[in-house]
Amino acid sequence: MTERTYLMITGLALLLFLYLELDYMVYAFISMLVIEGVTNWRLPKIIDLMRYGKNTELTSNNQSNSKINFEAERVLRLVVAVILVATYIFFPNQAWFLPWFVGVMLTFAGISRFCPMVLALKWIGLK
Repeated sequence: MTERTYLMITGLALLLFLYLELDYMVYAFISMLVIEGVTNWRLPKIIDLMRYGKNTELTSNNQSNSKINFEAERVLRLVVAVILVATYIFFPNQAWFLPWFVGVMLTFAGISRFCPMVLALKWIGLK
């Protein structure tokens, strides 16, 4: 499973959970994003390990020219989790549209492989 496919699946899953008003699934989704962001054990990486027995990540480049030694995809997961916690749990009536926006943007990032948040994080200096 590629990161692109994973982003599309997570975006569609979030939109489905929001549409069906499955609060416990949104909470599980948020906790999954936090665990992935903190531990850097992403679901595509785990699936590759189970299928092939080794880490087959082609983009693991230790010689990058980044200023900060932290992956932009990892920070993206943490930022999405923070946005969802802030808007879905703390301010659901005032910012009801932000979880929907996050779901749509994750889906489009998976389809088009263009994520403005990842580009901004890489511009800041992340890998």
